[in-house]
Amino acid sequence: MTLLLLLRTPRLFGDADPSSPPLAISLAGATVTTATFTPPANSVLEAVAWHDTLSGNTTNTSQVTDSLGGTWTVEETRNKADAGGQNGHVQLSWRAVGSSPAPMTVTTTGTNTLALCTLSVRVIAGADTAAPIDVKSESSSAGSAVSLALPASVAANTRGVVANVDWNVAAAPTPGAGQAALISRGVGAGPDLRIYLGIRAALTVTPGTVETMSTATPTSGNTNNTLAWALKQASGATTHNAAGTASGTASGSGTASVDRNATGTAAGVASADGAATLDVAVAGSAAGTSAASGASTVTRETTGTAAGTGAASGTAALTTAAAGTAASTGAATGTATLTLSAAGAAAGTATAAGTATVSGAGATGDATGIGTAAGTATVVRAAAGTAAGAATAAGTATVGAVTAGTAAGIGGCAGTATVTGNVSGTAAGVAAATGVAGISTTTTASGTAAGTASATGSATVVGAVIPATYARSHVARAYAHPTGRSS
Repeated sequence: MTLLLLLRTPRLFGDADPSSPPLAISLAGATVTTATFTPPANSVLEAVAWHDTLSGNTTNTSQVTDSLGGTWTVEETRNKADAGGQNGHVQLSWRAVGSSPAPMTVTTTGTNTLALCTLSVRVIAGADTAAPIDVKSESSSAGSAVSLALPASVAANTRGVVANVDWNVAAAPTPGAGQAALISRGVGAGPDLRIYLGIRAALTVTPGTVETMSTATPTSGNTNNTLAWALKQASGATTHNAAGTASGTASGSGTASVDRNATGTAAGVASADGAATLDVAVAGSAAGTSAASGASTVTRETTGTAAGTGAASGTAALTTAAAGTAASTGAATGTATLTLSAAGAAAGTATAAGTATVSGAGATGDATGIGTAAGTATVVRAAAGTAAGAATAAGTATVGAVTAGTAAGIGGCAGTATVTGNVSGTAAGVAAATGVAGISTTTTASGTAAGTASATGSATVVGAVIPATYARSHVARAYAHPTGRSS
């Protein structure tokens, strides 16, 4: 059986689409053009232009155009002409892309600027093509880090962005708390300009929230002309959520993605540097959680409750849960996988370096596989009743094809135990130390069969098809004592 582990790298709204061209830089003129690129249909182009200026120049301007003759909106500009403005020029412009995009280039042209300019064009998918800027702000400062509060957000799930030019070329800026640097570099041989583009690490979910865009350093020697804005999503583009509730939360360097939830509740949470992905939840509740450096994926949950959890450096995957409850947990460096549980409960747990697998159609009962230390445990095809396989230390245990009743296989130390083909009674196989115990092809109709081995002995019970009382007496005769004596 193929075990499924699906991991994706989520892209948050406001991240640049892969079609975005690289940063364009000119060191010899007031005009620069991007490389050719083809944006996706119904996206938005966010263009940030930086130009060098003469000291005290208050007449500099710039204009963004493209090779397809599109209409650009100049959203905001900051330069020496503004009250309190510093030297250096930064401008934000945007245009919407229609339903039939074509290859294109974008150009910025400065007027009364020096022969040095830079242009960033980011393709933003899922943005509101009529009004992609929710709120905006601008300011200037000197000898301090950037700190610019945006007005209270109007829309839900916006993404804050900040652009800055330091004409005094202090050290390269570093991002403020909860933000990431997209561009932080000098331009020119000196360098002659220091440019910065930063973005918030998370969406601003709730309307009315005031966000501050900032840098952490430098805090002296710089002069700042700063623009900040919040990108707005297109209506209904937040999580592809139809009728229920979908949420994705990430703290630290974690990531979380929730997509295409139809009617229930879907949540994906990642803490530290973990990752969690939740996809295609149709009805009911689905949760994927990852702590520390673990990873967790929950996919195609249909009607019940599905949970996948990874702790420490463990991984957990849960797929195709149809009804009931399915759980898979990995602790420490263990791994656990659970697939194709039809009804009832199925659990797979791995502790320390152990591994555990639960697979096959768990139709109406419970199936449990546990691995402790370096042990392994496998439970397959549990149809009705309870099936358990446990391995301790370096032991292994397998339980298979249990139809009804209870079957248990336990391996301790270096022992092994196997239980297969139990129909309706109770079958147990126990191995301690380096012993071996096996119960195989028992087809037990209604009795009890047991096989035990200690030290280096072995015990096997085979083919018990007789009533319970008869089975118990004959099982005793079949028992082989590790010393060689009959019991």
